[in-house]
Amino acid sequence: IGDAKSALSTAEGALDSQLDILQSAKEKATQAANGSLSQNERDAVAGELKELTSELDDIQEDATFNGDQLLGGDSFVFQTGADSTSTFEVETPDAATSGDALDLSGDIDLSTLTNGVSVDEGDFADGKVAEGDVGTAGSAISGGDLVDGLNGGKFNVEVSQASGSNLEFNVEGKEGTQTADVGASGTIDLETDGSGNKLTLDVSGAGLSDADVGANQTKDFSVTVKGQKDIGERLDGGSANNAQAIIDDVDTAIGNVTSELSNLGASQN
Repeated sequence: IGDAKSALSTAEGALDSQLDILQSAKEKATQAANGSLSQNERDAVAGELKELTSELDDIQEDATFNGDQLLGGDSFVFQTGADSTSTFEVETPDAATSGDALDLSGDIDLSTLTNGVSVDEGDFADGKVAEGDVGTAGSAISGGDLVDGLNGGKFNVEVSQASGSNLEFNVEGKEGTQTADVGASGTIDLETDGSGNKLTLDVSGAGLSDADVGANQTKDFSVTVKGQKDIGERLDGGSANNAQAIIDDVDTAIGNVTSELSNLGASQN
């Protein structure tokens, strides 16, 4: 029990420190959202945000107990008594800046999709997306980054049977059902901006088979496209609108960390 309390206390202290830094990051981003700032002044704030991002990741990496990483999104089982069944399991968040708890990467760098794209297991347990399965079309791509109305994120997809090797795909939040051939080079649109710019998924490369879905049956999976830029890099050379988007993301991270702190407190109790 003593080890469990010590480990949870270490994780809690690290999250507390991250929360303080996130509050500072929000203050900096709020300054940058002021339209009266010059580009040089905004870029200076971007430099400060880069430093804060580095501090957040350092805290996450240094939060260890007996050699185990405490904030890597893993679960820990503690022995609380002499009986083999006297155990207590605690799930900890992934508190890296690109992890689920903070998730501060907003732009999508297509050159790093190997680490930035995944299919959650869900009903399609073998579904995987590799580099090249997610692509773009249109003129919104500059230097490998998606801009303008293409934001990426998590896309929940429901799949139902069509005919032959075709399946029907319904992307949550996107109007209409798309039919694609999973036996060939079929693609579906995950996100569009209304100007011909698209984020697409090659469903033939996603490990899906028409045999996986029976008649009158639906299955689902989700595709997550994560950004690779930190909040400072996102603001560097950007505008007040970029700063506002960062404020929103930092607000979400603050809420998530606060919730995780509450969960750890309950676990300690």
